[in-house]
Amino acid sequence: MTGLKKCTWWTILSFTLGALFGTGSYWQWKSLQVSVKQQEIDGVIKKAEIRKKVSDLQQEIIELTDKYVFLIKQEKLEGPTKESFDKIRRLGEHLDVVKDDFKSLETNLSQLEGREPRSINIEFQPK
Repeated sequence: MTGLKKCTWWTILSFTLGALFGTGSYWQWKSLQVSVKQQEIDGVIKKAEIRKKVSDLQQEIIELTDKYVFLIKQEKLEGPTKESFDKIRRLGEHLDVVKDDFKSLETNLSQLEGREPRSINIEFQPK
């Protein structure tokens, strides 16, 4: 009877191991776990990249606005010229493009993070 119990145990054990490892279901489950973790890591990396771009655009907006304000003040002191008008116009257009890029990136970031886009006031360009 002891031999029969040993045989039954080995049969059950070998059947269980064969079902788990033989068909690959265990490896598929592990592969699924790895791919889920990889997607989480990719999401974190993507968010970090977008945050860096948002930060860079904020800095660029500040620098462009400083240049814009300087040109406006300079124009008021020296008097308007066609050249100063063109510089101010081009700088204002470039500033608008950078602001649009900023808003687009903030929208993408908010979608990745599952939140509403932050309403950040970037309309501080003097007219």
